Amino acid sequence: MEQNTEPVVYINPKTTQPKSVVLKKLLMSVFMVVIIIIVFVFFYNNYQASRSENKTTDEADDLRKQAFENSKKIGALYNAESAPIRPNSSVVLHETRVDDVISGSLLFTGKKNSGSDGQYIRTYSLDLGGTSSKPSLLFPGLSFSAMTEFIDTKDFKTAFLITPASEESVQEGYRYGVHKINIDTGLQVALQSTKGKNIRNLVWSEPTKMLAVNRLKVQQNSYVDLITMESWEIVVTKPDTDELVTVIGEAFNPLWLPDGQNLLFFKVDGLYSMNIASKEVKRLVEMPKDGIITTTSMMDISADGKYLVWTTAKEGVITIFEVNTTNEITFKELGRVSNATAEFYWPQISPDGTYYAVQAVDKLKNDVDVLRQNPRIEIRPLKGSNVVRSFSLLEFNFDQLFSDDWITKR
Repeated sequence: MEQNTEPVVYINPKTTQPKSVVLKKLLMSVFMVVIIIIVFVFFYNNYQASRSENKTTDEADDLRKQAFENSKKIGALYNAESAPIRPNSSVVLHETRVDDVISGSLLFTGKKNSGSDGQYIRTYSLDLGGTSSKPSLLFPGLSFSAMTEFIDTKDFKTAFLITPASEESVQEGYRYGVHKINIDTGLQVALQSTKGKNIRNLVWSEPTKMLAVNRLKVQQNSYVDLITMESWEIVVTKPDTDELVTVIGEAFNPLWLPDGQNLLFFKVDGLYSMNIASKEVKRLVEMPKDGIITTTSMMDISADGKYLVWTTAKEGVITIFEVNTTNEITFKELGRVSNATAEFYWPQISPDGTYYAVQAVDKLKNDVDVLRQNPRIEIRPLKGSNVVRSFSLLEFNFDQLFSDDWITKR
């Protein structure tokens, strides 16, 4: 019987494994190392972010304290007898002085920060003489209404509203238009002569039955397009016939003088007027050589045409002019309110010409940006400087707030 002489090889499974198994274990080890690194980086970044947030909060608190201290040193520049701006005027939300009798309603357009109304821009009415500081919705039946201008200030039944354009107009490149609306029936009539890529600043002339609006000429691609004067034009139309009267290029913030014959507006180098009949244009107030006007410069004129309030938002300045139209239109500066830690927008003079309202917000500068807080409506006397009443606008998006008119009642 033959014996098997081939050598016997013993394999130890504990010490020798297939290459595929070894590679798999190696990949698992690498994967675990990567996971550990990712977790470490995540927690480390959160730790650094927390430290940075705490530092930013501390810096913001320091800025607020500094702004409050600065507000004590900044006064109104009316005259030697005028009182300084109240140091706490930026934090007072609702105050009335005993000797101030304020009446009427302020109409403004805004978008709330939250809630069902936060989806749309709506028109609100604020009772300035009442006990409540809460604005009420003016047109509950409309999902969108911006910058209201009433035609008849006796019954308030007819108004102009900026509304989204029709589907047909949108296809033509237009986004907004002006509608004439009957408040009681809700009937709306679109004005084809006013449709544009963006519409702002409705002003109605009762003597001439004309409407002037701002229309954006270019396609809006950035915030710069909105604040650049060259991007806008003023359209003057007759709503009854939808007839285009005239177009004023590179101009903003139209404002009728009470006679309805002359239209005031801003250009980049000053305040101008146009006689609608003759189309003659004159510069009434020239900007300093180092100054420039943007669309954040705003104005309103009293019902008797004697006073004009001009706000320059970024500089935190309110200027009051006396207007004389006896022979020609002239302006004389009566006084000025200056606050380097605030911005002022959308002035509206009361129907009796004794007070004016402005939208105000405090600004705090840091190395990165300008922080805005405490949005509000301030009421000030035309011949004075103190804030006599203030209404909080904290529930609204301040970037989408537009004061439309101060009316007698609604």
